[in-house]
Amino acid sequence: MINAPLRILIVAALCIAALVALVVRESMARAAGTEVLLAMEAVDPRALLSGHYVTIALREQLAEGARCPPTTAGPGPDGWVALASDGHLHHAAGGSGLREEAAAHGSLLVRGGIDCQQLLAEDGKPGPPPIVGLDLGIHAFYIAQAEAERIDHILREQNAGENTRVFAIVSIGQDGRARLKGLMVDGARLELNWL
Repeated sequence: MINAPLRILIVAALCIAALVALVVRESMARAAGTEVLLAMEAVDPRALLSGHYVTIALREQLAEGARCPPTTAGPGPDGWVALASDGHLHHAAGGSGLREEAAAHGSLLVRGGIDCQQLLAEDGKPGPPPIVGLDLGIHAFYIAQAEAERIDHILREQNAGENTRVFAIVSIGQDGRARLKGLMVDGARLELNWL
């Protein structure tokens, strides 16, 4: 029979091995996925008890006269979103609760949902350009306090319709999951490096 201290050490070693395996597996999936850049907007980057981080708010104001991407699924990470590229940045092309239906809008598919509202002016004509929000299950990028504050300042300086300076670097895996790789801030990459 194994004594109690030895059992505790064995359980601790198994927990550490499982955690290392999880980190390695996620890192490999992140590296093997299709990398995309998605526009972000400002949200409070800090929580008093959670350390310093940049909140990932994947939102983008569309061009004048543009319409919301077609979707049959509401906001939330339970559907599928088709992404289209303009050469540099990826945008939501459409979405659905079913992968096959979302594929009709584009070939790069990711688990998630689209939130977009097309406002109308009082005369019934289209109002301001819609803002498209994506919920891909990515919420925070942990970073040193000074960097989080610098990125927050840059995000808050951005105005709708102007050049975006901060992008989320996201890896879309074969399983359809979005995994955050890092941020692109004024052309410089800040990446997660766990290993």
